[in-house]
Amino acid sequence: MSFSYYVKKELSNIKIEAKINILTELCGAFYFGGYIDGERLAISSENKYSTDRIWNLIDNLHCKKKLSPIYLSDKSCNLRCIHTIKINFKYNIFENKIGFCTSPYLMNEKLYNCFLRGVFISCGNILDPNSKYHLEINVSNEKLCDTLIEMFESCKSLNISPGVIKRKNKFVIYIKDSQKIIDFLVFIGATKSAMKFMQIKMVKEMRNNINRSTNFETANLSKITSSSAKQVSAIKKLKENNKFNFLPEHLKETAYLRINNPYASLEELSKISKKPVTKSGINHRLKKLVDISEEI
Repeated sequence: MSFSYYVKKELSNIKIEAKINILTELCGAFYFGGYIDGERLAISSENKYSTDRIWNLIDNLHCKKKLSPIYLSDKSCNLRCIHTIKINFKYNIFENKIGFCTSPYLMNEKLYNCFLRGVFISCGNILDPNSKYHLEINVSNEKLCDTLIEMFESCKSLNISPGVIKRKNKFVIYIKDSQKIIDFLVFIGATKSAMKFMQIKMVKEMRNNINRSTNFETANLSKITSSSAKQVSAIKKLKENNKFNFLPEHLKETAYLRINNPYASLEELSKISKKPVTKSGINHRLKKLVDISEEI
């Protein structure tokens, strides 16, 4: 199952609160994810937990008879199961709150979490953080896109400025910052999913750090090995051409250190030198040996 599946499953189990919270969440769900089907207002999702949540919210309004909701489950030709709720369409539905983002409910930032929860339940998606940090909300037109962007940016509790791209005939609002995604999940009530996301992120970062460290050490060892091979070859050349015995004592000492410790770093050679010498001093001596050998 996708990560979105588990997020929406968690959201579907959030305790249903006061009527104002219910109406605000339904407003977010239907305004951004609903559509008109004849004389009915409908909302569909592949995630059964999304429609279960909406169904339960409607049920808690105690107005099923008034709304005559129909809960359908259809299977399309590609075997995806689509769950749909349809209700009698009236503009005064839910006391004029659904379909109007100018609702006084949405002027209250304390209700933003309910509204955005409804939006995410109906048309949000989040990729598995094991592969990529990406949360997106698909909306049908530019006006809805601008409304949602404005809501994100005006919500001080979130402090998120999401990006926007146009994909075919839809607008996609997205968040790629991992910490902002975690903040959003916590804000809409998916705290367990946020913790799981955070744990995955920590494991990934730890693995990346280990990989970077390993790659660095491998590259460093490769560099040391390459330099050492060149230096050892130079020293052997000096010996073969009877030039080695004419070298200053400090160069001969360093040459013996390199011959006996072909895989040691410059720092390691400086530490085992009989007389105190710095890392740069060792490096200078070895370069001198190479230069002398190249003159032969």
